[in-house]
Amino acid sequence: MRLLCFAHKNEAKTFIKMLNLSLSNERLKIYSNNDLYLLITGEGNQQTTENLCLALSSLKDITEILNMGVAGSLNKDYTRGDLLSVRTAYQFSDDFSFKSFTSADTHAKNDCMSAMKRLNTSEEKKKVSIYADLVDREVWAIGSVAQKFKLPWRSLKIVSDDINSEANCNLIKEDAEYYSNTLFHAFQEIHELEVSKNGSNSFSIDSDTFYFTHSQKHELHKLLKTLEQREVGFTDKFMNSDSYRGIVQSKLSPKLRAKKILSCLLEQYDPPLYQAQSKLKEKISKLNIDQIHFDSNEFIERKNLKFRGQVKTQADLEIIKNVLNHLDIDGLAR
Repeated sequence: MRLLCFAHKNEAKTFIKMLNLSLSNERLKIYSNNDLYLLITGEGNQQTTENLCLALSSLKDITEILNMGVAGSLNKDYTRGDLLSVRTAYQFSDDFSFKSFTSADTHAKNDCMSAMKRLNTSEEKKKVSIYADLVDREVWAIGSVAQKFKLPWRSLKIVSDDINSEANCNLIKEDAEYYSNTLFHAFQEIHELEVSKNGSNSFSIDSDTFYFTHSQKHELHKLLKTLEQREVGFTDKFMNSDSYRGIVQSKLSPKLRAKKILSCLLEQYDPPLYQAQSKLKEKISKLNIDQIHFDSNEFIERKNLKFRGQVKTQADLEIIKNVLNHLDIDGLAR
C-alpha cells in the first residue's frame, strides 16, 4: 500500500475528507482506508525521521512513500501555485550537505533542499538558490528513511512563496485549503496519468523537446483526453500537423515550446476561452515595464493579479505606485 506523508494536517485535510480516511493510530497520527495510509510527520528533518521510522516499523505492507506539501521557490521561474515533482533531496544546515537521496520519479527535474531552520527572507533564499529549485523542511528525511527501509519514494511540492518574496507562515496557513485542494487534484491526476500510459495517447511529454511542469502535464493530459474523445486519433493527427512541427522546429526553449503546445490545444479545446485568454494576456503585457511585471497566467487561473517589482531609486517607486494607482482590475476581466 502507498503511504502519503504530510508535514502538517492542514495540508492533508482535503485528502482525509475526500478519501474517507479515519484516524487508525492516534499516537502516530496515522490515517487510513482500505487502499492507503496517511501520516502527519511534523515539520523538520528530525521529527520527520522519527515519526516516519515509527510508522514504517508499525505498518508492514507499505510499498511506496509519497510526500506532498508546500515548499518555497529558489528559482525565479517558479511561483505560487506551481506543482513540481522532486528529483533529488539535499540537506542544508549552516552549510550544504552533499548527502542526497534520489526519488523514484525518473522524469522529475527539480531538486529540493531541506533546511534545518526556516528560510523566511528573500535574501536567505537567494544565498542557497544555487543548490536547488525548492526549499522545504522534510523531504530529505523522507528520502533518508525510505532508503533505510528499502522503499521507493516520490515527492510532489506546491510552491507557497517565490524567491523574491518573504515566507509568511500566517499567509500559508490561511491558504492551506487551496494548497490541499490543489495537491489532491494532482494526486487524482497521477492515477489517470499512470492509467493513460497504456492508452492511445502517444504524446511524449518528457522528451528533450519540451519541458512541462507537473501542473502543465496535468493540463496537457486533460486537453488531449477530451480532444481524443471528441475525435478518435486526434493526438496522432495533431503531432503530424504543421502547427506542431513548427513548434518542434522552432528555436524556442523547451519551456516556451511546452507553453505553445498547450496554447494550440486550448485553441481547439475551447476557442472562445482561448480568444478571451489571448486578449487578457495582451492587456496585461501592456502594463509591464522595467520596474514592474505582471503574471497573466496567475490572473487567468486564479483571478489573482500577481506582480513583482524592482526598486533601485525613489523614482522607480513612484513609477510603480502610479501604475498600481491607475490599475483597473475590473477592466482587465472584461
